[in-house]
Amino acid sequence: MLIRFIGDIHGNFDQYLDILSGCDQSVQVGDFGIGFGLEVPYFGIQHRFIRGNHDNPAKCKVHPNWIRDGHYNDSSRMMFLGGGYSVDRHLRVEGRDWWPDEEMRLSEYYELLIKYEEAKPRVMVTHDCPEIEELMLPLIGANSLITTRTGQVFRSMWHAHQPDIWVFGHYHKSLDMFIGNTRFICVDQMQFKDLDI
Repeated sequence: MLIRFIGDIHGNFDQYLDILSGCDQSVQVGDFGIGFGLEVPYFGIQHRFIRGNHDNPAKCKVHPNWIRDGHYNDSSRMMFLGGGYSVDRHLRVEGRDWWPDEEMRLSEYYELLIKYEEAKPRVMVTHDCPEIEELMLPLIGANSLITTRTGQVFRSMWHAHQPDIWVFGHYHKSLDMFIGNTRFICVDQMQFKDLDI
C-alpha cells in the first residue's frame, strides 16, 4: 500500500491539494493549520492528518480528517501520535496561535507507552521525534538541544521497541537516516515522501 506522507503545511490548503494530486492515500504529519481562523475543508477519508504543536487540539478532535492520538492500525501495524512543544510559545498568544495542551499530559503519554510496547508498531507516524542525539544534531544542531516531554517519551518508546520506520515533520527539514533498526524520515515543510507500507 503506497502512502504519501506530507510535511507541515500550516494552512496552505491550495498547495496541499496540489500535493494530493495523483495520490490515493496520504497522511499529513501535523501543523496542518487547524485553529487559525482558516476554513478547513474535508479532503476525503483517504487523506488524513495528525495534529502538530501549531494545531488547536480541540478543533482537531472534531475534524473528520483527523487521526486521533494513539490510533493503531492493525493491518498496516502503523501507530499515530501528534502534538509537540513550541519553542516559540513566548511569541504566541494562548487560544489564538498557541494551546497549553500542545503536548499531552505525562499520564496520557504513559498510557500510550504501554499501548506502544504491546502493539510493537512497524511504522510510527508522529509530529515530533524521539530525542536521540544522533537524530537531533542534524535537525537542530548541538547549540539548540532542548528537552521536551514529547521527545523524551518518544525516546522511551524507541528504546522499548525500534519500529522499521518512524516518519515525522516539525523541524522543516528533509532527513532520511537509519539509527539502530529504525529508518527515521523527517518530511520537510510542504514536501512529501511516498512509502510502500
